[in-house]
Amino acid sequence: MTSIPLGAIPDLHAARDPHRLALRCGTDKLTRAEFAAAVSCAAANLHGRGVAAGSTVAIALPNGV
Repeated sequence: MTSIPLGAIPDLHAARDPHRLALRCGTDKLTRAEFAAAVSCAAANLHGRGVAAGSTVAIALPNGV
């Protein structure tokens, strides 16, 4: 069995089927490619603020895409 880092999963799914629906909340929707891009953007933002491997981060967000 191959081990895949958790952070690589959105990109892996986006590469396999980028236009497939990944998330839906009410009328808001994100494809796998859009979700992977949003995850990458959030990760880059955290990295830019000094978060690195081994850092502890708490995030509280409202429900929604």
